[in-house]
Amino acid sequence: EIISVKSSDNVIRFNTFLGHPTANKGGLCIRHGHRNVVESNTFLGTAYGVRVSGDENMVINNYLENVGSGFVLTAGGTKNKPYIPCRNGLFANNTVVDAAGSPFMVGAFYNMPDARDPENSITVYPSGNKVCNNILTGKKDYTIVWDRGDPKKNELVSNEFKNNLGFCARAKKVEDMKLPAGVTGEDPKLTTGGERARPGQGSPAIGKGMVLERVKDDIAGRPRDGKPDIGCEEVSSGASARRRPLTAKDVGPDWMKGDFVALEKEGIVLEVQALIQKYPEAEFRARMHEMIDSAGAAPKPDR
Repeated sequence: EIISVKSSDNVIRFNTFLGHPTANKGGLCIRHGHRNVVESNTFLGTAYGVRVSGDENMVINNYLENVGSGFVLTAGGTKNKPYIPCRNGLFANNTVVDAAGSPFMVGAFYNMPDARDPENSITVYPSGNKVCNNILTGKKDYTIVWDRGDPKKNELVSNEFKNNLGFCARAKKVEDMKLPAGVTGEDPKLTTGGERARPGQGSPAIGKGMVLERVKDDIAGRPRDGKPDIGCEEVSSGASARRRPLTAKDVGPDWMKGDFVALEKEGIVLEVQALIQKYPEAEFRARMHEMIDSAGAAPKPDR
């Protein structure tokens, strides 16, 4: 988890989440909380986008690209532990581009045993969630919406899907994607080359969205009109973008300036200087000075 939220009424907005190239890539987890708002964030290469448990959480206008899984709605325990089921949330106007797994998963952890309390049954399925105006595309997995619950119960229908586009280029026919009602299997015709993949000319996403009172603008700050686009961007508005994905130079203290290589070198120098003070032997000191010289990130200490 890059961020784990265990409280209520928080707003997570206008951030960029980057998956680490080698370490656990994580994601944003609304782990225990209600009425949180996750809005207009960008997720690039994370293990998942947003995982949600709890009541009345709102996830809108987010952009996810090359993530492991997209949105994950958790099941809950009969004793409301270790997770509260995701209930009565709004998932609207998000765009998932080329997820490696399922772009939208409902019922994560369903039927998972609770090692701490065998009497707690994790079988409370997510319910009452509204899933509208989303673009959901997968790169490998045909299952655009993955129902993790009991297949005999078909509890997915306890959530409302409306006006979504689902697509996987590897699927030979629409039926392969096993889309629920409210998700149309049609290529959104996304164009690449800019800051985000967005609906291009002739896209079925343009002007085909539902008007939602709680979604008044898009991820870039453009206003939504009376015929909004599906997905996180209001391409058809013609207005200029007021926001863009953050880069390293946009965040953190000014002195960092996004130059992490220089910071790493400086850290090496400081560590070596501390070792020199601790171990005064001449041969050891000479070798440590060579390391400082090769790092070249700070003035050479007096010898």
